[in-house]
Amino acid sequence: MRNFGVLTAQTFVAIALLAGMADAAAETFSYELYALEPGGRRLMSSGKKEYTAKDAIVRESSPNQPGVLDKELHLGNGFAVGLSDHSETRVTGLGFWIRRAPSPMEVSPYKGFSWEWFDQSKASVFEKRKGSGRIAVGTKSIGGRELVERVDFLDDSVFQLNATPNGKPGEYTHEMIIRKGSVLVFSPQPAK
Repeated sequence: MRNFGVLTAQTFVAIALLAGMADAAAETFSYELYALEPGGRRLMSSGKKEYTAKDAIVRESSPNQPGVLDKELHLGNGFAVGLSDHSETRVTGLGFWIRRAPSPMEVSPYKGFSWEWFDQSKASVFEKRKGSGRIAVGTKSIGGRELVERVDFLDDSVFQLNATPNGKPGEYTHEMIIRKGSVLVFSPQPAK
């Protein structure tokens, strides 16, 4: 008869590895994406994306904006959500967006225009400037700069997108409702 009350060293290592994997558990981002049409809103997709910071993209915004990082999560439905991290000494506001995530085969890969601003209201809590919604922001200090690595949505938030290349200001083609409890996690800096 075997004695199951004693853990072998191999079993202990396996349990420790599984516990470590649980610490790196996936975060969840929940949303509903709507097309805004003349007859009203049409649900395009909804879901809960489970992912880790390794699944999110972090890259330099452009050579014209040194130090600005675009951090985005592709949702797998042709759209992405993200933020522009300006690598400031202290984060007092954040600009978020939703974008089309065009396939490489598209002739016109226009991503659209979206800008949702959150202002710091206290410590790590930020409030949406236009509309309602609050987020909690986690940062990491690197080289005297504060970089965003985590965003927790404390309320439902609506993000708007104009995916028409010559769209007029204030007109939108899509809305995304980001559900309370959603999380965005990113590596603070691009992978080397």
